Formats: sequence, C-alpha cells, structure tokens
Amino acid sequence: MSAASFDGLVAIAFWTSIVLLACAAGLMGYALVLHRRTAAVRERREDVLEAWRAIFRRALAGEDAAPPPLADTDAFPVLAAWNAIND
Repeated sequence: MSAASFDGLVAIAFWTSIVLLACAAGLMGYALVLHRRTAAVRERREDVLEAWRAIFRRALAGEDAAPPPLADTDAFPVLAAWNAIND
C-alpha cells in the first residue's frame, strides 16, 4: 500500500468521523428539543385537566361553573377525567 493511498484512507476515516459526530450532535439536539416540547405539552395538559376536574367536582356538587376553553387535542383526556370522577 502506497503512502498516498494510506493518506486517502486516513482522510476518509477522518471526514467520516466528523460527519458521524455532526449527525450525533444533531440527533442529541433534536432529542432535547423534542423532550422539552413534550414536557411543555404535558404540563399544559395537566393544567387543563386540573381546571376541568375542578369544574366537574363543582358540577357533581350541584354548582354552576363556566367551562374554560378546550382544545381538540385535550378532549379525550378531559373525557377520561370525567369518567374517572364518575367512577
């Protein structure tokens, strides 16, 4: 194996490791952003559920309360909370 072809293999290995390192850093960044986004969504959903649970408790006690706005994505968890309170 000549020195020139060995230098080519070293260059290929070096640049391959740089590309893989960049891909790994990008993947870690994406995972971090995705984790923070899902944590924010989970926290917002818990706030919505707590507000609706309070309304459900007041409704079961016979009090009248105005419901807060409900997003389409929160409809199923709110129904599940209603079923859990009624059980």
